[in-house]
Amino acid sequence: MGFRECRADPCMFVRIGKSPVYIILYVDDLLVGCKTDEEAEAIRAELGSQFKLKSIGDARFVLGMEIQYNIVNGELLLRQTQFIKYLLEKFGQQDSNAVRNLLTIGQDLTQDGLHEMHRGKTQFRELIGSLLYVANATRPDISVALSILSQFLDNPLEIHWNAATRELCYLKGTATLGIQFRRNKHLVLEAFADANWGGDRLTRRSTSGVLLLLGAPVVFKSKRQATVALSSAEAEYMSLALATQEVVWLRYLLLEMGFKLEKPTTVYLDNKSAIRIASNHGYTPRAKHIDLRAHFVRDHVEAKTIFLQHVASDDQLADYLTKPIPTPQLVKLREASGIKEHASLRGSVEDDLLCHRQYKATRKIRECWCRSFQSSRTDFGRC
Repeated sequence: MGFRECRADPCMFVRIGKSPVYIILYVDDLLVGCKTDEEAEAIRAELGSQFKLKSIGDARFVLGMEIQYNIVNGELLLRQTQFIKYLLEKFGQQDSNAVRNLLTIGQDLTQDGLHEMHRGKTQFRELIGSLLYVANATRPDISVALSILSQFLDNPLEIHWNAATRELCYLKGTATLGIQFRRNKHLVLEAFADANWGGDRLTRRSTSGVLLLLGAPVVFKSKRQATVALSSAEAEYMSLALATQEVVWLRYLLLEMGFKLEKPTTVYLDNKSAIRIASNHGYTPRAKHIDLRAHFVRDHVEAKTIFLQHVASDDQLADYLTKPIPTPQLVKLREASGIKEHASLRGSVEDDLLCHRQYKATRKIRECWCRSFQSSRTDFGRC
């Protein structure tokens, strides 16, 4: 069929011809991206001659994510409204009041003898795992809270359970939020790297926040650093190294997809000292783990893979990936990064009802698979 497997992502297959065609594979689900219905039908027919397929038409609901798009306006929205409603019912929070922020700023969640143990360790882990699925798919704004709560999976206290259910209540009030992409003539990749120096009260490790945008978030990470940073510049530099790794990977993936970025990717930081470390060859950090990162980042600055740019702290979009922040700032950065609220891009209630029915049907099918582990069907969707 002329497709080749991407080295950057083995689950993606690309065919570059008059117009590019992409196939994304997840277990036995196929998502095909192409320009015309004729191309999609030809691929379906060719695959159908070798495998048993079930065509479900245009992609509307994939792996718990709702896909809404408006071809005329060039808009695409990814969200998980129905999955969030399901989680609220599953964990008994459907009647709880919605909240505007995830964690109480300054709240100490470290383990001590002042709080009772939460009896449902399995239930707590299940809730955190479900929330992580939402965070990794469409809601980077809840990533930092989950990064904190994931530290207490072994011995959760009642205060941790309350904080986790608060995340559900936050999602309840923002269930229609999603990642919104808009059609653009130019493909521009931008990156933001930030760190919360010594933010972990127990270990004093810093948290790295990385955000890559192609008009809206495509890569986002909130990760506790492996070692203790001795300065804010060191913490920021470790975050910069992580962002550089993601930029290198994504640029290579885009190249395999047929998009060559001619200009360096701008990486925005709010720490001038970290930028000087990357630019000054005469400066050699004493710590070996920083020295390795310094040379790695410098190599890609020289190769014009990345370009470092200072940004004001108030405009650092990755800030909400490093620590809990006040609600007005969270809303500002959330919207600026492309996470926006939409009832429906098609403006039709029937679309949302159809998506809800598809979600319920898909959930029943997957629950059946979990019990029997017997299925020879392959779903085929197109976009």
